[in-house]
Amino acid sequence: MTQLDTFDEMMARDTFIELVAGGISPINAGIEVGWTPRQMRAKLKDNDFRELMEDAQDRLLGTVEETLVAVAKRGNVAAITLFLFNRAPDRWRDVKRIEIKNDLTISMGMVASVKQGALELLREQGVEAMQAIQGPATEDEIIEAEIVE
Repeated sequence: MTQLDTFDEMMARDTFIELVAGGISPINAGIEVGWTPRQMRAKLKDNDFRELMEDAQDRLLGTVEETLVAVAKRGNVAAITLFLFNRAPDRWRDVKRIEIKNDLTISMGMVASVKQGALELLREQGVEAMQAIQGPATEDEIIEAEIVE
C-alpha cells in the first residue's frame, strides 16, 4: 500500500464518519465513499473502526436531541410530549384506559342445572367421562341435551 492509498483511505474513512454523524446510514455512507460490501464488512470487523462509527452515531443522536429540546422550547407540543415521555417516564407516560363491559348473567337455575348434570354424569359413567369433557358446552349442545332428557 502506498502513501497515496493510505491518504485516500484515511480521507474515505473521515468522510464516512462525517456522513454517519450527519444522518446517513452506515451502508449508504460506505457506498458514498466507494466501498464495496466486502470492504464494509471487513472494516466493521475492526474494533477501532466500529468504535468510530458508533461514536459518529452517538454524535447524530446528540444533534437530534439538541434539536428536539430547541423545538420543545419553542412550544412544539409534540416535541415537548416526546421529550417528557422519554426523559421522565415515571412521571410522564401515555396511559390508555381500556374498559371491558360484559352483560353476562348467570342465574342460580343455570348453575343448579349444570351441577345436577355433572353429578348424574359422574354417577352413571364415572370420572373418566367427566375428564373427557372438553371445555364449556355450546348452545347447540345444551339444547340437544335438554331434548334428550
